[in-house]
Amino acid sequence: MEISAQDGESMHVSGYREFVSSDEWFEAISPHFVGARFAERAGRLSLCARFEAIADIALVDMHVRQSGFRPGQRGFSVEGGARHRYFALWQANGTSSIEQANNVIELTAGRWALLEAASPCSFGVYDGGRCIGVMLSERQGAAWPEFLGDGGRLLPPSEDGDMAAALLVEALDRSTYLSHRVQQSLEVLLVDLLEAVLAKAAPAHKEVPRSDIMPIKLRRARELVAAQLSNPALRPEDICHAIGVSRRALFNLFSQIGETPMGYVRTQRLREAARRLRSAKLRDATVTSIAYDLGFADPSHFSRLFRAEYGMSPREWENAANSG
Repeated sequence: MEISAQDGESMHVSGYREFVSSDEWFEAISPHFVGARFAERAGRLSLCARFEAIADIALVDMHVRQSGFRPGQRGFSVEGGARHRYFALWQANGTSSIEQANNVIELTAGRWALLEAASPCSFGVYDGGRCIGVMLSERQGAAWPEFLGDGGRLLPPSEDGDMAAALLVEALDRSTYLSHRVQQSLEVLLVDLLEAVLAKAAPAHKEVPRSDIMPIKLRRARELVAAQLSNPALRPEDICHAIGVSRRALFNLFSQIGETPMGYVRTQRLREAARRLRSAKLRDATVTSIAYDLGFADPSHFSRLFRAEYGMSPREWENAANSG
C-alpha cells in the first residue's frame, strides 16, 4: 500500500486496504506530513484507503464509513507536508472540512480545494464521504502562490476541474500499470487543468500579476472584522466603505479564501466564542452574554451555529474545558 512505482518506470496498482485501527491508519498516513496528530476519537473507525503515485504526484483515496470523531470535528492536524509543496483535495461524495490560516473550507461533492502544504492545517472527511488527496511538488505548482490566498482556496465548479477529477478517478480505477512516460504526461495534464481553474478563480491576480494591492485589502478587511465582532449591525457595505472597494470587489476578495464576507464574520465570531468559553478568566460569563457580546441577536441561533461548527453545544464545550 505504499506510494511507489515499479523500478521507477510504472504506476503500482496496490488496491484498497481496510482500516479499523486508529493506530494503523495513523501509521499509514502520517509519514506524508510533518507534525501529524489525531484528536481523540469518540467512536469506532471504519474506512478503506488506497495510496498511489503518478510520476511525482502522491495520491491518497479515502472512503470513510465512520471517522469515529464527533459530528463536524476536524480530527487530523498537521504542521505541513513532508515532501510536497501543495495539497489538492477533490470530494467525490459526502463532505469534508479543512482549516488553514483561520480560513475554513467546507468541501462538498464535486468540488476541489487547493492549499499550500507547508502551512499547518486540520481536516477531516465526514462519515460517508470519499475524498482524494493529491500532493504536488513545488516544480509543478510554481505559478500558484500568486493565486492562492492565505488558508488555501475553494475552487469554483468548472469543466477543467471536472476533467481533472475524471482523470484522477480513471487512473485510480485501473487494474494495470501505467508506463512512466504516460504517468508524466498525466501529471502535466492534471496540474495544468487545476492551474487553469485556479487562474479563472482569481482574475484580479491575472490582470495585475504579483500585485500587493489585493492581499493588503483583504488583510485590512480581516482586521476590520476582528475589531467589529461585537457590532451586530456589521454588513458588507460597512467593510466596503472602510477599505475603499466596491461590493463586488469585496466578494472577490473573500472568494480568495473560500468565504463570503458575512460567512467569514460568522466564523470569526464563533471562533472567538469558543476561545472565551474555554478561557479561565472568562468563566463567569454566560453563554447568552457571550452571544450578545459577539454580535449575535439570538442566543438560540448562536447555539445552533456553534453546534454545527464544533459538534457540541456552547455549554458542552465550556464543560469540556472545565473538566480538563
